[in-house]
This record gives sequence, C-alpha cells and structure tokens, in this order.
Amino acid sequence: MYKSLVELGAEARVHYSCKEGKKVAGREYLEGDPVVISLFWDEEGRWVERAYDDFVQERRESGREDEAKPWTPHWVFHGSGVIHNERTGCIACPCDCPGGIIADNRTPIYRPMPTVRFDWSKAPPAGTTVYVRIRPVASLTVSAAGRS
Repeated sequence: MYKSLVELGAEARVHYSCKEGKKVAGREYLEGDPVVISLFWDEEGRWVERAYDDFVQERRESGREDEAKPWTPHWVFHGSGVIHNERTGCIACPCDCPGGIIADNRTPIYRPMPTVRFDWSKAPPAGTTVYVRIRPVASLTVSAAGRS
C-alpha cells in the first residue's frame, strides 16, 4: 500500500516511530499529502461508493452532555509504519497514530484520542464483497530550477 501511494505521487512529510510518537504525544502532528478513503460495492447490479467517514459518528463533549456528530477526518499519508518498520499492519487510523501509513491528523499524535462509533446500518449486507479505494491528493513540488 505504501509503495503504491508513493508511486502515485503521495508524499509523507512528518513521520515518527511509535516510540518517538509517545515522546511528542499531544504536541506534534503527522503530516503528508491528503488522501480520500472510500468503500464501494455492487448492490443489485449498481455500484455504490461511500466515503469511509459516512459510516462513522464521532462523540464530542458539549456542555453537560456528549453529542454525536458526523465524523470529519483529515486523512494524511504520513508513512510512519513503513518508514519506521512498525509492522502493525495498520493502514488508516482514526486518530493521529504513527503505527500505520494514513492518519486523521486533526488532533496531535495520540492525544486527545477521538471517540468514534461505526453505524453498521449504513454498511452493505453481510457477505458483500467490499473494495476500499484510497486516492492521494498529491502535492506539486517545485524543484530548485522552478519546474514542477
């Protein structure tokens, strides 16, 4: 997965090992090119595609009560899990965690951890073959000669 995203032009900018991440927890962010994650499947001869975030709600504290709201992650390709040989098998983490290769970096590494809940009523029926599509939004880099 990492190699394919790099071949498509995705760049990781700020990455940490899990051990280094614990030292900067709550202060630093993983950074890299944004990615879009969606799932698609055949539903009675018609292809359906939905953003990964459509299946999830996030719990946020609001005053005296917890409130469920739509999840709005900011997915970035940071590559830490591969760059630092973490061997977690994680691809996309719903928090800013250096164990995988893609993370939601709206909050600093490890803290605060979001509370998310999957809405299984939006998922395709059990047994359906589902495909995951990860599309990098690669940045343009300008070389020293001014070419992109």
